[in-house]
Amino acid sequence: MFIAVVILVVVIVLSSFVYLNFQKPYAGKLESINVSYAPFESLTLFWVAQEQDFFSQNGLNVTSHKYDTGTAALNGVLNGEDDIVVGTSEFPFTASALNGNRISTIASISKSEFIYLVGRVDRGIHVVSDLKGKTIVTNTTTEDNIALLKERGVKTVITTTPRYDGRSFGTNLTEAMLTAYTGKGRRLSDDELNGLIDELDLRPEVMNF
Repeated sequence: MFIAVVILVVVIVLSSFVYLNFQKPYAGKLESINVSYAPFESLTLFWVAQEQDFFSQNGLNVTSHKYDTGTAALNGVLNGEDDIVVGTSEFPFTASALNGNRISTIASISKSEFIYLVGRVDRGIHVVSDLKGKTIVTNTTTEDNIALLKERGVKTVITTTPRYDGRSFGTNLTEAMLTAYTGKGRRLSDDELNGLIDELDLRPEVMNF
């Protein structure tokens, strides 16, 4: 049984190699298309396809236009400057649809997590090992994040919002929860938010290792 499985795996790998490396290149007329995008990690495959000339090999002459945000990239399409937008999240699409724009989307449902660690060079942080003995101020942390920082020798981690069930949430989500809590159906003022923070005793969390 084990030998049969190994043989099957080898056949699949070899078949994939042959298919990918011996396809005839596209010989027809290239169709031009303008693509708008914002520089997010989720577009890695798009950049790889451009770098490896996958588009031209499949009949497309792609001209890409970079925008600072997903909303700006979507507006590039709505304004007629581009044909399609890639990588824009559901929030700009939803807002645009609610504003009456006729748009269509081809999407997939996925979950991803991108973590950025910004260190101050003037404090001697050049590489990960320089975090030893440092204090980190951050947010939206999970238990795995905290464990990783502790493993790297971080002295103190401060999250700007409280932690619930091992996770600290972003200020935007915290504001949304407070807004729902009041039931006023509108955006709260800074004074109202500050009052609720005091009323509910919402405080940053300090973890010393």
